[in-house]
Amino acid sequence: MIRIFISILLIFGTVILGIFYLGPAWQSFQNLRSATRDLTEISAELDDLIANRDTLIATINQISKNDLARLQQTLPQGISGATFLVSLEAVILRHGLQFNSIDIATAPTAAQSTAGVRAQPKPGTTQAPVRAQGTIGELPFNITVTGSYGAIKNFIDDLEHMVPIVDIGEISFNAPSKSDVLTVLIKAKTYYQ
Repeated sequence: MIRIFISILLIFGTVILGIFYLGPAWQSFQNLRSATRDLTEISAELDDLIANRDTLIATINQISKNDLARLQQTLPQGISGATFLVSLEAVILRHGLQFNSIDIATAPTAAQSTAGVRAQPKPGTTQAPVRAQGTIGELPFNITVTGSYGAIKNFIDDLEHMVPIVDIGEISFNAPSKSDVLTVLIKAKTYYQ
């Protein structure tokens, strides 16, 4: 009978030891298993991201220097009014149009906008509007040219395909009297970084 009592006592002691010692250790083991599973999933996601990054870097490295230069011209860093005017004048001259006027609108600077005064550009320069870093800026302009219908049509087509990007917003023209010469006012804008 003492053997049965000792056996029951040992079994009961083992159960108590299992509940108080092995229970928390088992829970800790389960938590570690769950954390290991989560880390394995995160590692797999990171491996996918690294593979995507490597693919993107390889794609970027395949872009030719000529294409990169063209991209830089399409959306230049900062406003370069003089450069834009030179390229615009080249397109006008290519079509044999008469260049009447251009008005490059400038945005007020932070100090001028509080005073309600519009900024006046100096000849050959433009003032960059105050904007957040990394956003795309707009440079609106109005241009007036005179020429034949065909020349103006070709000029507008070239203007739409010009580098840097030019968006034409509005076109106004007068009806020709006796000659085929039109005077056209084009309201458009270009962009910069």
